[in-house]
Amino acid sequence: MQNELIQSMHDQVRAIYRALTGEDVAESETLPEGTPDTDESITRRFAELEAVSRAFASVMERVSPFTFTPPVDVIAADGAVVLEVALPGVDRDAITIERESNALVISGIRESHALSGDLFHAESPRGPFYRSIPLPFPTEREPRIELDRGVLRIYLTLADSTSHEGSVGNSAPNRQHTGEGHDEDGEH
Repeated sequence: MQNELIQSMHDQVRAIYRALTGEDVAESETLPEGTPDTDESITRRFAELEAVSRAFASVMERVSPFTFTPPVDVIAADGAVVLEVALPGVDRDAITIERESNALVISGIRESHALSGDLFHAESPRGPFYRSIPLPFPTEREPRIELDRGVLRIYLTLADSTSHEGSVGNSAPNRQHTGEGHDEDGEH
């Protein structure tokens, strides 16, 4: 499991514990003997804790939602489509963009608060996010990617429909973008 995700899960557990007890978690606590510590086990136990904590209004009010699906706007223009994804407080290097056969997948992690202290009210989600956006049209070239004031903009150039009649999807499936305008191979 990714270190950033594990750290976000630990931060969330500490926030839930603090909201319930008013105290900080003792860091030396370990798993009971014989408890499997696999990614699946960690994820399951965390999901159970998150679900139980949401049953208490006092916890819900003081603990940020852990996972979220960012809202997106899709804007069609002359020969292009622009996707605007709201990701306030997320650094560009924490965002992964993958092109699949008929979709664009955006995922990453929004880090915990940088400020220390007691959180009295929490609505902004912290932790992993995921969004799959269907693309029912072919595209050309790699997308241009910008992050400006918490809005991720992905500029897709539509393929010439006369040269791709009947095709659906992307011209370059399964490419992953992790840096500003670069794909996983460092190409533009």
